[in-house]
Amino acid sequence: MPGLRSIRHRRICIFLRMCTICSATAAALPCLLTQNRENLFVTAFVAVLNTKTGELCYCNAGHTWPVLLKEDPEFLVPDCGVVLGMFEDADLQDYTLRLSGNDGIMLYTDGVTEAVSPERTFFGKERLLDALRGIPASENKAEEAVLRISRAVYSFCDGNEPFDDMAVLALYFCPASSVWISLPVSLSAFEKRSRVRRCR
Repeated sequence: MPGLRSIRHRRICIFLRMCTICSATAAALPCLLTQNRENLFVTAFVAVLNTKTGELCYCNAGHTWPVLLKEDPEFLVPDCGVVLGMFEDADLQDYTLRLSGNDGIMLYTDGVTEAVSPERTFFGKERLLDALRGIPASENKAEEAVLRISRAVYSFCDGNEPFDDMAVLALYFCPASSVWISLPVSLSAFEKRSRVRRCR
């Protein structure tokens, strides 16, 4: 549904500037209902992170439970609401939490937890949490979290082709004081380039 995806994304972005997250997400419903001839539905997790305070405001429309990334990871288990595209009223709820420094959140599709082993068992939620325990503090924690899930799933499948798509996204909150990194760049390089442009 590329057309529906773009319309949904545009509508949500516009309404996020005007109202609550759940009402912004629900704003995509009219387009989904009127242009959804195949009677498909979508799940959605919509969130806004305040990068200064770590406050995360979010709502979940039938999507898989996000993982709160911290020393002992756990699932965010709000009332997930109803998937978008099936009913006129999605009955979504807004939730708020505050991420501490170096806490994060991970989103993933159900292709991850429903990956199947040769013994026909699902990867499941507990293996997902186990793979995320003990991630060392570093600038590449988000990448490490995604790689851990990828490796764990493919090892679990042991050659089985996944029957559903898999997508993983990880984000960590870094307080402003810790995100500045000194780069070995000389200001003279910029001054020299500026003089060359003026000569032209």
